[in-house]
Amino acid sequence: MSSAFTKRIVFTAEPKDRPYELRDPQVRGLILRVQPSGHKAWIVTWTHGKRRTSGSVEHLTLDQARDQARQAVAEYVQPGLPALAKSKPTSCTLEVLLWLHSARSHVIHSVKSQVCAPRFVE
Repeated sequence: MSSAFTKRIVFTAEPKDRPYELRDPQVRGLILRVQPSGHKAWIVTWTHGKRRTSGSVEHLTLDQARDQARQAVAEYVQPGLPALAKSKPTSCTLEVLLWLHSARSHVIHSVKSQVCAPRFVE
């Protein structure tokens, strides 16, 4: 559907025998998913395979869904401090450092043996 989403299009979307999705051409990543049962939900996508359900049509208006979609896509495109604040700081213990040193040595030795191995030509 290439025409812009309107409230009328959202509420008149009829259920079919399979679930289907309508994409909003105005806001990148906003999808209206219509279930065979008639339930309609707003879904926001921001990269391949990454999606989140924002809410149902009964609880979220078209304008609210567009605002949430813009915000979600903006957070993905320009990650900010809130995403960093949510992540846990990692602690680097002696055990981890020793394991990393051992793994690094093993990889370097393996690569050197493959690259520097004598080649015999018959």
